Amino acid sequence: MALIAVMTTGLYGLETSPVAAQVPPSLPQTETQRLEQQVQSLRTMLLDQDRLISQLQHELQLLRGDNEVLAFDIQQVKQQQQVIYLDLDTRLRQLSGDNSAANNTHSETVTDLTGLTETDNTSSAPPPVQTPPESSVVASPPPAPPATVPTTPAPSEPSSANLSNMGEVELYQQGFNFVQTEQFNSAITVFKQLLDTYPKGNYADNAQYWIAESHYALRQLDQALVAFTGLLTQYPTSTKRSHALLKIGYTYYEQRNYLSARATLEQVISEYPNSSTARLAQARLQQIQQMGY
Repeated sequence: MALIAVMTTGLYGLETSPVAAQVPPSLPQTETQRLEQQVQSLRTMLLDQDRLISQLQHELQLLRGDNEVLAFDIQQVKQQQQVIYLDLDTRLRQLSGDNSAANNTHSETVTDLTGLTETDNTSSAPPPVQTPPESSVVASPPPAPPATVPTTPAPSEPSSANLSNMGEVELYQQGFNFVQTEQFNSAITVFKQLLDTYPKGNYADNAQYWIAESHYALRQLDQALVAFTGLLTQYPTSTKRSHALLKIGYTYYEQRNYLSARATLEQVISEYPNSSTARLAQARLQQIQQMGY
């Protein structure tokens, strides 16, 4: 019995001894918390940087879009000024030619009247023929030919085979080059090919916008209105939305639908205050108001 008691006591001692119950040491609680805080701070910093990069990319895209539209508008204004200048130059040349003809007629009339007076004051003998001095003979310059407005040669339509082999960026650049050279029909063809091939691409909304602008430049106002409206419905978050809304107002104005133009321009001012499109909308709105609408 004593032997059994000793063995039992020994086993119990083994189970409760510090050596058997020892566990691996763990890091202090404060050190673990510090590491977790550092990891969380790094995650937050990475998220903030990602948001900043996304914001910068969005702002850069906005600036690029604005630059494209402004460059196109400036080009259109320059062309309109050139047409006005050439028309004014033609009118001035025609007016100068009319004045020269009138002066020649007046000189001939004075010469005839002078000859009649001399004939009345002399005898019946025929008056001597007087040759005017060479310095008095004024040769009228030949009328200048009317100035002609240079016309853009008819562009050749791009082939479907070539377009089908282009990537999205290459298609967009090709279409935009056509816009810059005023080959608007070719631009429409290329941008439509881009939309057919890459309907969800990064340049789809821009392609839709330039299709509308090309129709507007060709004075195809109904097609332009449909295309601009299509951008608003299909790409509501597009960076071109404010410009499309502004051009819808312009198109209504060109169609003499002044009430719809006014409502659309007021929408531009309301949704995009303190922007360049809002200032343009305000200027056109003042013209409409001066017309009584």
